[in-house]
Amino acid sequence: MKLVVDVGNSRIKWARIDNNRLANSQSVAMQGDTGFILDYHWGNMSPPEAVLVSNVAGKEAEQNLQTWIQKNWGIDPAFFRSTATYQGISNEYARPEQLGCDRWAGLIGARSLLEHGSLCVVDCGTAITVDALTADDRFIGGIIFPGIDLIQQSLLEGTSDIVENRAEFKQVLGTTTAEGVSGGSFIGVAGAIDRALHEMYAILDNPKLYITGGDAPLLLPMLTKSLQHEPDLVLLGLAHTLK
Repeated sequence: MKLVVDVGNSRIKWARIDNNRLANSQSVAMQGDTGFILDYHWGNMSPPEAVLVSNVAGKEAEQNLQTWIQKNWGIDPAFFRSTATYQGISNEYARPEQLGCDRWAGLIGARSLLEHGSLCVVDCGTAITVDALTADDRFIGGIIFPGIDLIQQSLLEGTSDIVENRAEFKQVLGTTTAEGVSGGSFIGVAGAIDRALHEMYAILDNPKLYITGGDAPLLLPMLTKSLQHEPDLVLLGLAHTLK
């Protein structure tokens, strides 16, 4: 058994690889002591043969994870990095190594699902990313903008008398300030995704659209285009490179 791990800015997600297939993916918020969280969720797990990690949460998170795995499983985890190429997919970022490794893994995962044709990956996490892959396997760039939590946080920090309301979107016109903030953040993000995909259609030839990330289930019903929900897309890309 092998393990693939996706460490984001607010959550950690993982899945086993059994017989070259993802199994039993799980996710938990990364709040509080990392060691305690990993003890609780991984403490009774059988040691894997190998661990591959995509981490965008910084050096401290990487070090904490590495220390726990070495101490408890006696192995050194590998950390996935963005590269200039992978199996024919070219990364046309100005500096390929600076592309978020989760975005690179997501594109690899999407290509493993769609052998031919252009595609876009929408990742709805703390930040929203929309990335484009051409039919001839060139990652030609993407868009990054704040997610729902970051929009609400900016309102909380930049105004007075506004309270956080991380509720599911229910109506366009809020009759309380909290409802207005909730509605505005959801509509703003959904509208930005729709606009980004509109621009992608002007660049790519009828791309296949994939959506992933923690907020994908909430945003998907609000989008005007048809997207395929793949909640484990980053893990799928990691698993593909670990074979």
